[in-house]
Amino acid sequence: MKRIRPASEAEVISEFLKNEFHQKEYHADRVLNERLVMNPDLTDDSANRLRRELLYRRHRFTWKELPKDVRWSQVDLDLDDVSRIRVFPRGHWPKMTSDSNFSVGEIARNIRQRAFNPEVADDVSAIHAIAYRLREQPDTTAVLLIGVDEEKPLTILEGNHRMIAATLVSPERVTCFKTYVGLSPLMTDCFWYDVALDNMLRYAWRRVLNFQPDILRDLKQRWAE
Repeated sequence: MKRIRPASEAEVISEFLKNEFHQKEYHADRVLNERLVMNPDLTDDSANRLRRELLYRRHRFTWKELPKDVRWSQVDLDLDDVSRIRVFPRGHWPKMTSDSNFSVGEIARNIRQRAFNPEVADDVSAIHAIAYRLREQPDTTAVLLIGVDEEKPLTILEGNHRMIAATLVSPERVTCFKTYVGLSPLMTDCFWYDVALDNMLRYAWRRVLNFQPDILRDLKQRWAE
């Protein structure tokens, strides 16, 4: 991994929001905010605050779960880095692997071999569609990774489908995205990096306090494993 430059939190939030702006939560005011999101002025503090609030519509708890001391950088990934990139083991991803290996290489291998649960066939089709596009044209969108340091595993915070699709094309294609990495020695306490039970309990408690019942379903599933 080659560090290009440090990146501000405002810049990373801006890139995250660009990738989310097609979602239904933004339909009502898309015209009003489209320029703010797609052509950001990172020197404008009020615009930065508004982009943060827009991101929070979908990812408030995702972002607030990150350690306070996380430091972001734009990086160039090497081929050696690809083997330690993994998806977060939640949602439909566990249905794409049978051995709790959530590396992008393993997920892509299972897709090629059709070794996935039929329930996620639509998700696999969506990943193939992205892969077909990546074979034909470059992708300048950003992906966000989080980790402890430059040597330990990296978890995808934003860009799971694109990273898996790129792996289907070739490992080299994974290194071509605009990539941001957030590192902190405290990342092992972050639920989005490590789904250890104590991390899940802390995260669940915060969600319950804010009336977010979906985490209770995840916690019940975790206890059942």
